[in-house]
Amino acid sequence: NNNIGLNWCARFYSQSGDNKKAISYLKKAYELDKSDYVVLGNLGYLYELENNYKEARKCYETRFCTISWY
Repeated sequence: NNNIGLNWCARFYSQSGDNKKAISYLKKAYELDKSDYVVLGNLGYLYELENNYKEARKCYETRFCTISWY
């Protein structure tokens, strides 16, 4: 398992219309690296598409805090 592969699998399922399966792959990627802001952004976006705004906001807030500004 690696984040890049899991992220690409999630993208494939999302583009195929299976956002729930895509979310499951991104959750696995997040568990491997909780500081991966790309995964967090994608996860937040998919939660938005699923009208799960509470989880989307959590992802976006966590993403904002994990980006190194220096």
